[in-house]
Amino acid sequence: MKNKKLLRLLTVGCIAATLTGATLAFAACSNDTYLEGDPPYKFENPSDYIPEYDSSVNIDGNLNEDVYSSLKWLEREYSDSNVTISVKATAFLGEKGIFLLFDVDDPDVYVNPDRSGSWNSGIELYIAKPGVEALEGEAWEIDFTPGLDVVSTRLRLGGVFQNMYTAKDEAPFMRSQGKGGKVGADDATGYTIEAFLPYAFLGVEKADLSYVNVNTALIRTFNYEDPKNRLWYNFGHETKDGYNWGKPETWWKFDENGLICYTVTPETVGNGTISAMTSRSRPTKGIASNP
Repeated sequence: MKNKKLLRLLTVGCIAATLTGATLAFAACSNDTYLEGDPPYKFENPSDYIPEYDSSVNIDGNLNEDVYSSLKWLEREYSDSNVTISVKATAFLGEKGIFLLFDVDDPDVYVNPDRSGSWNSGIELYIAKPGVEALEGEAWEIDFTPGLDVVSTRLRLGGVFQNMYTAKDEAPFMRSQGKGGKVGADDATGYTIEAFLPYAFLGVEKADLSYVNVNTALIRTFNYEDPKNRLWYNFGHETKDGYNWGKPETWWKFDENGLICYTVTPETVGNGTISAMTSRSRPTKGIASNP
């Protein structure tokens, strides 16, 4: 009996010692004091991954890069009895991908992180490679949501645009800024969007593209809560001559210099008549009226 009792005492003692050691060890681990000679604590939470893009551009939502000053921009408006919304947009072919830029004057912007991009204020873009004659399997629908900097991509399959998984090094990304205040704030007058789309997203190399077909739609939501109360305004359908939704080659075209359009310049000849000269338009600060 003595041996069994002694064994029990020894066992209890061992358990107590173990628990005491564990407590001491935990206390030591929870102490933020470093020993002399320990390296400083420098851990930082990893940032969101973004694909590699041209070093000549800093994508931060501000449209102030030097390269942008020589681009040709497209300007369009939506207007009703209550408001006029202006949208300036351009795209250009860079070294590593396609840059997409938007400058929107809109005094009432609502973005809710619990809603999809199609039901938040922002830009809905349609893009296709050269030579594409149909939407199926070729045309992409991309939502750019300002303030949240969320990009949603869908490929046309089975007659509808379907969400598609994209590898992180091929996925488009964006940055945005509010105009006159934070995006959606009472004092804000609109927003700007700066986005990048790697060539790999379209499954091409730079050498494969001389231009891209692009169509732009404006999304306006009218409050923060209602997910179904919105305006979707297709600028191609509403304003572009010769536009056909199902034929991307009828959309606007953009190359390394921005919007592809032409200028007709009247000239007076010797007999007093007027002739017209058509040329490729590349003014520094021009706006295309209806290319």
